[in-house]
Formats: sequence, C-alpha cells, structure tokens
Amino acid sequence: MIPIIFLLQKRYRESKTAMFWVGLCAIIGMSLNRVNVAGLATLSLTKSVYFPAWTEWVMTFGILSGAALFYLFCVEYFGLFDGLGRERVPDWITPAQFDHTDWKTLYFGGQRLGSAQLYSLVFILAAALSFGLVSDNAVFGIAPEKTPVENPRWIEASKIEGDSTATFVIGSDAGDPDPTGSRAPVMMLDGNRDGRYVLFDHKQHESRHKDEQSCALCHHMNKPYDRCTGCYQCHSDMYVTVNVFDHDLHTTKLGGNAHCSRCHADGGLPKLRENTTDCLECHRAMVQPGARVKPRAPRIETRTVGYMDALHGLCMGCHEETEKSQPESYAGLSRCTHCHQSLPDLGEPAWRQYLWTGASR
Repeated sequence: MIPIIFLLQKRYRESKTAMFWVGLCAIIGMSLNRVNVAGLATLSLTKSVYFPAWTEWVMTFGILSGAALFYLFCVEYFGLFDGLGRERVPDWITPAQFDHTDWKTLYFGGQRLGSAQLYSLVFILAAALSFGLVSDNAVFGIAPEKTPVENPRWIEASKIEGDSTATFVIGSDAGDPDPTGSRAPVMMLDGNRDGRYVLFDHKQHESRHKDEQSCALCHHMNKPYDRCTGCYQCHSDMYVTVNVFDHDLHTTKLGGNAHCSRCHADGGLPKLRENTTDCLECHRAMVQPGARVKPRAPRIETRTVGYMDALHGLCMGCHEETEKSQPESYAGLSRCTHCHQSLPDLGEPAWRQYLWTGASR
C-alpha cells in the first residue's frame, strides 16, 4: 500500500531516490506478508515452531534467481531502458544542495529533510518491532496459563457418616483420622496438584448405579481399545480448551500422506474439519450409549473444555438434579463445600469466586 500511495504522486515517480525506496518497500512488504502468513500466524495458532528444510530454501532461492535472470534478460534484449546504451553524462550538482559524503542526504534527500526522514523511519521500525514483540496477552487479552493435568490418585481416608452424606478426612488435614470412622479407598482429584483436591467416593457412585452400563453416565467417551477412559486423558489441561485429535498419529497409523483420502474424501474441498470424515465412521464405539454428555450432533467436537469446567459441568448438573428430586436425603449436595471439603466454607458466592482464581492467573 505504501508504494501505491507514493506512485500516485508525479514528483515521486520522477525521483530516482523515491523510486528506489518505493521498490524496496514493495519487496519488504511482500516478504513480511509471507513471514506473517506462513510463520507468525502458524506459530500463534499451533504453538509450534516450523523451520523450512534445505530443499525448501533451495527451491525458494531458485525461483527468485530465475525471476531475476528473466528480468535481466528482458532489460538487455528488449530495450526497456533507452539510456542504457548511451554515454552517461554526469548531472550538474550544486554542492549546497547535495553532499555525496553524507549518507543521510544520499538516501533521504536534501540536507534539510535528511535527518527528519531518517528518524521517522527509525521510529516506525522501532514501533513495529515493539508491537511484534508484545505478548499474546497484551494483544488478545489475558488468557489462562497452560496447566497440564495429572491422573487422579487412589488414597485411603476416614469415612465419617453423616445424616445424609459422608465426610472424608485424611491425616494431613485433621491430625489423626477419627478412630470411629471406617477406612475407605477414595479418589483424590487434584489434576494440577495445587492442594485444592476433591475426595471422590467412586465406590459409592458405583453402588448407587448398579447397572453395568452406568459407567457411561460419567465416562461418556472412550478412546480406541479403551474402556471407561479417564477424564484427564482428553481434558488434559486444567483451564484451557485443548484439541484431542492427534493428526500426526493418524497420519502415521494410516501409512503417511498416501492415505489422506481416508479422512479427506473429497480432494477438491479445503482440508477443514467440516469437510472431513466424521470420527464415528471409524471409531463406532467411541460414544457410549446412555451418557449424560452427548456429542454435538451430527459430528464429534474435537476441542474439549478444561478439566475444571468438565468436572464442574458433569458433577454439578447431576448433584443439582439429585438434590432437587430428593431434598430430604441430599440437602446441600449442590453446594461447593460438599465436594471441596478440604477448604473452609466461605459462603457460596465467595467460594465460587475462590475456585476460579486459579483460572484467572
């Protein structure tokens, strides 16, 4: 765009210095465009670094060299510039107007404006470089930090029976466990290992849903050759949405690029998620019948919410329904402190804010 603006003005078209900078701007602009589209945009979206192979460098320089040779051939044999064959007569230059020893004057015009143009160029380049080095948070807003999730741990805790529900206590929370309480194996859900764990009575949930197919209520989707796939295997980040589809793994398993048509059946369409074969056509047993969480029809969504949102969305919905249907037996089942027993009761609004502080770092 900058070269076009300058070329619209006759005084710049007739200036050799201006034409040099117009041509340089065009070259730099096209180069930065390719760096942005093929480099920075890929880095921002995939969070991975790509460096061209030596064959790609050779091809690129080969194309540029071929274009330069073709241009020089046209200049030499088709008379593009009439003055090339004539003897060059030096122009008369008034020393007061042009100082060939001053590089600012040589590249930026007369002595009066040379410094101003130079410092303006430095300012523009510095501003562009500063903007390019700004973090994503400053450009797109603050985003949760990536927090990988680890698998739950099985521990033994003292189970203290209450009027409607049970409370679990482990030694590090309350000194010696209550001797009157029975010992029970429970799952410690602390995916990011920050101490805000939840003790989950898996056995109690199994006894409530004795049907063999009841596992699908929570384990709503299984990986290939797996049964009751754990939440953390797909919701692998505590707060950030992740993509569960491993393209490299599928490429390797299917025999490389020669089998792209297995998923990209129509080669004439762009290779987008919407134009690919649905996962269920190959992985028919992935979605479990009777699951509380159902895929967005008619396709499986390959991007999953964070671990915290997944567990809250699954558990809280069920707890609210159970408390509403049996208020006498399960009073307070939907409150935060029913599951988060390891931390004090701050009141429901404060508790929900407290639980979210980890996601707003």
